Amino acid sequence: MKFKHLVFFFGVVFGQQILGQSIQNSALEPIETRLNWWGQKFIYKNQIIDQPLALQIPLLEAKDPEVSYEFLKFKSQRKTMRIISGLTTAFALYSVFESSRVSDGFYWSVAGTAALGNVILASVSMKHLNKALKKYNSLVPSKISFQVSGGRSQNGINPQLGINYQF
Repeated sequence: MKFKHLVFFFGVVFGQQILGQSIQNSALEPIETRLNWWGQKFIYKNQIIDQPLALQIPLLEAKDPEVSYEFLKFKSQRKTMRIISGLTTAFALYSVFESSRVSDGFYWSVAGTAALGNVILASVSMKHLNKALKKYNSLVPSKISFQVSGGRSQNGINPQLGINYQF
């Protein structure tokens, strides 16, 4: 009976590695941001990404609590923006069909407040995304490294500068 349990235990532990089921930590790739006329674009693994929510997988794969917190904060604020926009659209449709019940001043105050709230949330959420990207890119190992060292010989001090680039 114990032998069967021992075989089962080793089969589970080593079977994942033998059958290729082990989790491989892939090397993190940097995410580059580009500002253009219409907004911000992101470049990840030589692909241009228009939507920042598409960066969820690489950012959360870093398994860093600060990156995860900042990105999830960004994501929840974007969800709040969509809810505000949906409620404003529903209110606008209601005011079109029931124009006698909604005054013009009340309509414009609701629409203006919603627009101002969305602009504020958009700027705050982009700050959270930029913090997440900055922290994520600091976790990515650098491909270029510099090394400065010195040695002492019979002729005096020999300064040395080394540059290493990983392909």
